[in-house]
Amino acid sequence: LGIVVKVPNRDRFAIGSRFSKIALQAISSANQGPPVRPIIQQLVADIQETCNIGVLSGRDYVYIERVECERLPRIYLETGARLHPHVTSGGKAMLAHLPTRARNALVEKLDLKRFTEFTITDRDKLIEELDLVRERGFAFAWQEFSEGIVGIGVPIISADKRVLASLALHAPIQRISLENASKYAKKLQKCARQLADAWG
Repeated sequence: LGIVVKVPNRDRFAIGSRFSKIALQAISSANQGPPVRPIIQQLVADIQETCNIGVLSGRDYVYIERVECERLPRIYLETGARLHPHVTSGGKAMLAHLPTRARNALVEKLDLKRFTEFTITDRDKLIEELDLVRERGFAFAWQEFSEGIVGIGVPIISADKRVLASLALHAPIQRISLENASKYAKKLQKCARQLADAWG
């Protein structure tokens, strides 16, 4: 039924694609108990930039919650939108904080499609970038998906050190730079801890 699958040539099983879809639908359901959206709304009111939560689903990065800011210009992407993880700050934040072996195996399978001149399409360079993200605690995406748009992403990590999702902001380059990114990252990290607590 696609709930579990046998790992080829090994005596073990793994979560199947259907189980992943069910889990993703449960996480993104509007019927969630924890007050996820109000927590993000409070963050957006504070930093005045659009924020989202996303998860890795197969080889895609999927938005499961999104709160738009009121400032213009702003970037519009619907909840449920699927993007390549190597071009988004949220996707890179999740990839970077996976166990190294799992991360490297996933990077080998990714379609490193070029979207702009700034997109990282070399696997070794992407691994280096992910190592840097893990070291500094946040990901920075500089016009890698869309010209003129930057993002900052942080992992949402459970008490038992599992990466649950990532929290990210997107903004025009006129408002966010690498120089002021750490200021925003600290606020994202604080919010990520609140979200992890809300998810238990």
